[in-house]
Amino acid sequence: MTDVLGMTAREMGRQLTLRYANLNGIKSKTEEVKSWTEKGKADIAAFVETWADDSVTDSLIVDLVKFNVYRKDRVGCQKECGGGGIAIVAKKDLHTLRTVEYEVDGLELMWVKIVGMKMVALVGVLYAPGYDMEVFAELPYHIAELLKGLQSRSLEKIPPYLRRNLS
Repeated sequence: MTDVLGMTAREMGRQLTLRYANLNGIKSKTEEVKSWTEKGKADIAAFVETWADDSVTDSLIVDLVKFNVYRKDRVGCQKECGGGGIAIVAKKDLHTLRTVEYEVDGLELMWVKIVGMKMVALVGVLYAPGYDMEVFAELPYHIAELLKGLQSRSLEKIPPYLRRNLS
């Protein structure tokens, strides 16, 4: 498990601590992951190789009183099929929103918006062990499109209860 340097975000009102880990299967590490996330005071954590499926509840990953969980499980994901699956967890005191419209078909890629007082931050996680190179080659195009959308500062996809905090 790896610490990611804290991200100073004056516009967010405080410094955010981001963490990253390749879990190599969540089922055998639930208590370790919960402890690592909470004791490490992570505001946001990104996980790859969760190997999660419908039998894994969000409460096995983190304390749901303190964190929101966003997951993208690989269909039929098991150790025998090579793992996969990604997740982002964010503290509940952050206003977060999964942005499915920025995801790319064929890639384990997920984005979460963090809406602050004066800015919107975007946190993503990508797991790309052995993908179709054509799909992966299109990633820079998708990132460029994503940046265009962010630069337009369009609010129509942000729920009204979060918009009020942007003034």
